[in-house]
Amino acid sequence: MVAQYPAGRLSDVVTAPSATTHRPLCLADHDADAARAPRWAKLSAPLSGVLTMELDGAQPGLQLTTEGVLLAALGRAIAKTIGEGAVSVTVDGAGVLTLTCALALSPAQRLGAIRYSLVTACTHPTDTAAPRRADAHFAQGARGAVDRPPRGVPLSLRAYRDSGRLQLDWWYDVDRFESSTVEELAEQFPLALIELTSETVALV
Repeated sequence: MVAQYPAGRLSDVVTAPSATTHRPLCLADHDADAARAPRWAKLSAPLSGVLTMELDGAQPGLQLTTEGVLLAALGRAIAKTIGEGAVSVTVDGAGVLTLTCALALSPAQRLGAIRYSLVTACTHPTDTAAPRRADAHFAQGARGAVDRPPRGVPLSLRAYRDSGRLQLDWWYDVDRFESSTVEELAEQFPLALIELTSETVALV
C-alpha cells in the first residue's frame, strides 16, 4: 500500500529527483510481438530472515513503506544488471511511476526520488483514460493473490510475507528475457537493499 503523505507538507518528506534527464531504458533482452500471449516463468528469491528484519526496522527512519524501499532497490538492481536510464513501472494501487535507474545516485537520492514519485502518484493519479505503457510491474500483497502478471509487461516483481520472511517472486516473459538476466537481477536486489537499509545509520 502506498504511504499517504500530507499533501500540505510535501517538502518535509519529499526530495525531488535530480534534474538530470535519463533516457528510457530498454529493459528486456529481446523484442517480441506485442499481440502475442507472453510465456511466463517464475524465479523465487526470498530475503533472508536477517535482511527482512533490517528492512522492517529501517522503514521509520527512511520515511517509506516496504513498497517504497523495494522500488528503490529495484532501480539500483536494474542499473547494475541491465544499464542506466528511466523505466516505467506499474505499481498496484499507485499507477505508473518512473523509476530512475542510475549508479551515480546515492542511497539518499534514490530514496528521495521514490518518495517524490509515490507522493506525486497519490496527489496526481494516473489518467486511466490514457494509461502509460509500462516496462515492468510491481505488487505487494498476500501470497497467491494474483496468479499471473498483467498483460503488456515483460517483467513483474511480487513481494509478500511467508513464514516471517519477505518472499520475492520474479515473473518474466521467457521470449523477452534470458533467465540469466533475471537471475542477476535477483542477486543484485538484496545487495541494493542492504545499501538502502544502511542509509538509516546516516540519517540518525
